[in-house]
Amino acid sequence: MSGHDVVATAETGSGKTAAFLIPLIDRLHREPPQGPAALIIEPTRELAAQVLREFMILARNTRLKAVLVVGGESMRRQIDDLRKGAHVLIVCPGRLIDHVERGTTSLDRIKIVVIDEADRLLDMGFMPQLRRIIKMVPTKRQTLMFSATMEGAAARMAREFLVHPERIS
Repeated sequence: MSGHDVVATAETGSGKTAAFLIPLIDRLHREPPQGPAALIIEPTRELAAQVLREFMILARNTRLKAVLVVGGESMRRQIDDLRKGAHVLIVCPGRLIDHVERGTTSLDRIKIVVIDEADRLLDMGFMPQLRRIIKMVPTKRQTLMFSATMEGAAARMAREFLVHPERIS
């Protein structure tokens, strides 16, 4: 809530999704954005869909909207959803880059970036796409990184993408 970058490590099933969704929803609800203001990056479409379900439950009494942007789903439907407006983009890296390159979404107003399951994103080879995405979002932003482990490549990612992060274990 303070706006600091955060690196959090916790076991799977410990509530990391709620730990970032609740404050994110609260912040956006207090200051409703014009266009996408939060970007949640997930390694798989199944995890992204799970985060969307949790978002819909937690944000049900707000006017906040989220759009799922993942591969293996209809590009046309995603474009239609993006045109209707979204405050939160829940994405897999490859499909997000496809949309940005097509001009169907923009990341220039993103205030919050959540890198969820960072260790899995790295294991799946997404570092080049993550670097591209981070270059597309404003440098003045809050970045939150969540991972089951924070070793080696994940620690390097935190040093590269986050500024003086608070560490939570």
